[in-house]
Amino acid sequence: QINWEERWEFLDKELHAMTKDSMVGNRFVDKLIRVKLKNGETQCLLIHIEVQGQEDPHFQKRMFTYFYRVYDKYQKPIFSCAILTDEKECWRPSHFAVGSGESRLRFDYCVVKLIDYRKQTEMLNESNNPFAMVILTQLEVLSIKNAPDEQRKSAKFSMTKRLYSKGYSKETVKSLFLFLDWLLSLPKELDLLYSKEVLQLEEQSKMAYVSSIERLGIEKGIQQGMQRGMQRGMQRGMQRGMQQGMQQGMQQGLLQGIRNEALFLKKLLTQKFGSITPHYMEMIEQADEDELVRWGLRILESKSIDEIFKDPA
Repeated sequence: QINWEERWEFLDKELHAMTKDSMVGNRFVDKLIRVKLKNGETQCLLIHIEVQGQEDPHFQKRMFTYFYRVYDKYQKPIFSCAILTDEKECWRPSHFAVGSGESRLRFDYCVVKLIDYRKQTEMLNESNNPFAMVILTQLEVLSIKNAPDEQRKSAKFSMTKRLYSKGYSKETVKSLFLFLDWLLSLPKELDLLYSKEVLQLEEQSKMAYVSSIERLGIEKGIQQGMQRGMQRGMQRGMQRGMQQGMQQGMQQGLLQGIRNEALFLKKLLTQKFGSITPHYMEMIEQADEDELVRWGLRILESKSIDEIFKDPA
C-alpha cells in the first residue's frame, strides 16, 4: 500500500519526546515513520514499530499509550506493529481493552512473531530481502543460545559466509554484520579467531566489503587489548593494596595493552601482506598507542606495507 517513490520520514525524535520511557540504556526500542500511500491521496500514514524481546504484562498498555500520544500530536492514521522476538509460543499480545459498563475501548495492532518463521527457513534462505536475513539470524541465534562456545563460533562464521553470498551493497553488508556481531557475542579468544576467519574469507573471495569489516576488527582488537591490559594492571594494583602497587599495576596494564595492540597489528599485516621486514617489526615494538592505531587504520586503504609506515607529507 505504500508508495516508496515518495519521500518517507523518520519521526523517532518526536516519538521519544512523547514517550520518554521508550529508552533502554542508550538504545531506542521503537520507530515512527511517515509514509505516503499508493492510492494517490496526499494522506500520510504513520507506522509505529515496537520490538519486544521478552514477555511483559504491561506491553499492551504501552502500545496503546504510544498510539494515543502519537495520534494526539499528528491526527493521522497510524499502523501499529509489534515484532516479538521471544520464544514463548503462547505469548501473543495483540490488543488493549479498557472500559466500564457501556463505555468501552479496544485497541488492536498487528503482531509478528519471529518464531513463526521456523517452518519457513528455506524461503528465508532463498530470499534476497535483507530482513529475511535478519529473521533467519535471529532464529539461528535462538537455537544455539545454550550451545558450547565453539559451536556458537562456527555458527556465527557460517552466518557470515551466507551474508557475503547474497550480493548485498557494502552498506547493507556492514549493517547486517554489525547486527550479527551484536546479537551473537563470543568470548574474547574465540572472537579473535572468528575475526581472523572472516579476514581469510574476504581475502579468498576478494570481497568488496573488506575495508568495513577490517575496520571493525581493528577497532575491536585495539579496544580489547587496552581493556585487558588495564584490567590486569588494576587487579595487580588492588591486590598489592598500596599506592605504589596501584601505579605499577596501571603502568604494567598500559604496557600490556600496547603489546596486545602491537600483536594484533602484526597479525593483520601478516595476513594482508605475507611478511614484515625487521625494520618495520622494530618500529611496531617501539611505537606508542597512537602510532599503532594510526598504522592499523591505514591497512584499509594501503596497497603495500610501505604505505602504512610512510610519514604523511
